[in-house]
Amino acid sequence: MKTYHGELEAYWEQGWEGAILFSFMPKGGRGLHDLIALQNGQHLTIFDPDGSELWSGTIEFVRRNERLDRHNLKADIWSYEKQKGVSYADWVAWFWHEPPLKAKLEMEEENPESQTEKDTSMSKPTNTSDHPNINKNVHPPIVAMIFIAIGLALGKLVPALAGMNETLKNVGLGMTFIGFLFGVGAYIEFRKAHTTLNPHGSVRALVTSGIYRFTRNPIYLGFVFMVAGFPLAYGTLWGVVAAPFFMATISRLVIEKEEAYLEKKFKEGYTSYKSRVRRWL
Repeated sequence: MKTYHGELEAYWEQGWEGAILFSFMPKGGRGLHDLIALQNGQHLTIFDPDGSELWSGTIEFVRRNERLDRHNLKADIWSYEKQKGVSYADWVAWFWHEPPLKAKLEMEEENPESQTEKDTSMSKPTNTSDHPNINKNVHPPIVAMIFIAIGLALGKLVPALAGMNETLKNVGLGMTFIGFLFGVGAYIEFRKAHTTLNPHGSVRALVTSGIYRFTRNPIYLGFVFMVAGFPLAYGTLWGVVAAPFFMATISRLVIEKEEAYLEKKFKEGYTSYKSRVRRWL
């Protein structure tokens, strides 16, 4: 059994959400590579600012009740789990305390042969493999903007599909607005589920409510409406021509990889959802 002295650390999860992961920074640690992710079976002792013992016990994380467990910190701080036998509000507050609370961590010492293998998983609280296999240089909003630009450019270069009347221009404005609403609907559901919108990030929950009852990809569907609608609002039908090519591109580069990731992670939960709801509409 090895003993570390240090302080509590609420690691802010990388991504677009505000989830925190409960960690321990050993004395002398200087950065993320020194963090130790708290895990079941470790023994932790937490001290008050005056040095008296606040809590001591073996770590046993349980999933919090998202409907009942609340805290008084700012709204974008939350976690998926807490220590068994300790209120969620207290557990989060201890790790979010300023200055950080002092603590002592006792854990089994690694065998020398396995130490090199396990250093990364013990010192970093994130699982870097838990994300879709999407090229890090592919960003769906940028892909959509490229296709919108293509539609506008073709409208200037090949005006055969230009010269629309005001009614069709208004239709284009409406389509663009509908596309925006699809994105807002998706954002609301992701915030409710406390999971990330980042296509390169780790998904913590399968979202099937709200707009996701009608389409598996409301954000990308919203982009389709924008790719078709924005050029239409400027008087050219080339965006409508470009939209199917955008759908094929985003399916190949992003959606197929996301679906493979979600199916692997959520198994029957995702395959059942996939059988009920279409990819687009």
